[in-house]
Amino acid sequence: PVPHSPDADGRHRLAEAGGTAAPELASETIPDVTTTDPVAFARAVAELPAGVFVFHGDEHVVIGANRAARAFFGDRPRIVGRPIREVYPEITGQQLYPLLDRVLPTGEPFTAHEWRIIVEGHPDGDERFVSFWLVPLSGPDGRRCGVGCQFVDVTDQVRRRRSAENDAAALR
Repeated sequence: PVPHSPDADGRHRLAEAGGTAAPELASETIPDVTTTDPVAFARAVAELPAGVFVFHGDEHVVIGANRAARAFFGDRPRIVGRPIREVYPEITGQQLYPLLDRVLPTGEPFTAHEWRIIVEGHPDGDERFVSFWLVPLSGPDGRRCGVGCQFVDVTDQVRRRRSAENDAAALR
């Protein structure tokens, strides 16, 4: 379990048991989360069907990844505490890393719909399509310190739509 204790102002601080690759983040205040049970909240995020990653710093070190995010990319071991470029080097050249590099310094979120991505070794084929959101994250001091990513695999919908479009074109 993740130990927690309320601050004097009622906000919660979370600490990851067993340490973390980014010790300065081991006990962050989460001011914009409304919950009476941050452990249950964290468990719920872990179970969401949408993929969620949290990256820290200019190197985009993975400090959190839920089950859906890990499964989408083949559930590689030991991704937390490592830069995303090191964890998924095959994504280089697919324009995702430059987007992360832009969101952090500018503070401007980015949204994409049906973005094509090649995920080597995906059980349903390497060509995938995702809709995703990248948002800048701030630390307790208010300064930008990372990027949050939420994504949904929309490959099946894209394939169905393309098939219907091809069928319609063949009837003309």
